[in-house]
Amino acid sequence: MGTTFHGPSPWPHITRAIRTRGTRYAAIAHLGQDAPTLLPLRGGDVLVVNASRAAVRAHLTSPVALAYYRDAGVRVLSSPDLHANVIATDRWAVIGSANASHSSTIAVEGVVITDDPDLVASVRRFIDGIEEVTEVDQAFLDNAIALSGGQQQRIALARALVYEPAILLLDEPLSNLDALLRVSLRMELMRLHRALGYTALHITHDQEEALEMGDRVVLMRAGSIEQMGPPEQVYARPVSPYAAHFLGVRNQTSVEVGNGVLHSKTGVIHGSAELARGRNKNEKLELFVRGRDTDVFRLDAGRKAYSQGESIVMEGTLAQIVLGEGGRRQYIVDLGGAQWFAQHAHDQDLRPGDAVAVAVPVKSVLLYQDEALVFPQ
Repeated sequence: MGTTFHGPSPWPHITRAIRTRGTRYAAIAHLGQDAPTLLPLRGGDVLVVNASRAAVRAHLTSPVALAYYRDAGVRVLSSPDLHANVIATDRWAVIGSANASHSSTIAVEGVVITDDPDLVASVRRFIDGIEEVTEVDQAFLDNAIALSGGQQQRIALARALVYEPAILLLDEPLSNLDALLRVSLRMELMRLHRALGYTALHITHDQEEALEMGDRVVLMRAGSIEQMGPPEQVYARPVSPYAAHFLGVRNQTSVEVGNGVLHSKTGVIHGSAELARGRNKNEKLELFVRGRDTDVFRLDAGRKAYSQGESIVMEGTLAQIVLGEGGRRQYIVDLGGAQWFAQHAHDQDLRPGDAVAVAVPVKSVLLYQDEALVFPQ
């Protein structure tokens, strides 16, 4: 091979060059969370890195990567003055400017890769001669670096992935983190899953987390499977009232079939003939709808809505207006003691105490008899 220069994106060449037998020696100033993919070291290798408190706080060196290498059996040393980026194997030397991080993969970088034995020996001597190094052991990770909850979770994940498990169990890994950090780590977990291709069993009580992250969702109830399927299918057709509650369907009312329509505590549910079709008189059912599918009108406008026959309409009283997710108004309507949430209002001047009607497209209704979904079929 001789001596070659690689840039402006040298990491694929570096990664290939260091996949050799024998001990590898690396002095890499800074490590990102992607370092183990870019720099695949193994047990017995030596890595010197700038893991000073300043480097970690500035997010130049990732404690996740440090823990990954340490648990893989790499001897990891920290030098606070290190700025070089060099690697020596038993045959090759890499000399250049590339840190082992995602930012380095998109920056303009350049390295020289050589099999010149004098240069290989010089790089090895340079790494061996780095002074003021500290062993990165468990005490270093626990005490020298103040780890946030998110960093602790990242380290735990790195330690699990280093063994390349056939299946990875993640038991509520994000439950103790604040909302913004949970969203950030969800994205990170999905990115790692795409990059590494492992199978994960992710346990959560957060329906949004389950639907966003899962390729398949399994909803458990008292130790048994209640529902299983792709997220879109599970969300659209929860098979039971229990599944509907878990999936965030908040609006619910008990109804009864009578004279070809449904009745609730507030009286006739206008526009419900399609829902009552084929059902027995006095049959009792549970009706669920999502707040996102629910509109609220002033009462007179609402009466006009059900004349069109494409929505069910119920009359009630506006109880409260609150600021919901994303800064959107949520309208809480009292329907004979049942509190319904509506995300859409056709009159922005509505006030608590106003007589209103709520309208929901028939196609958006979920209707259950006991534990079974009977509409849609």
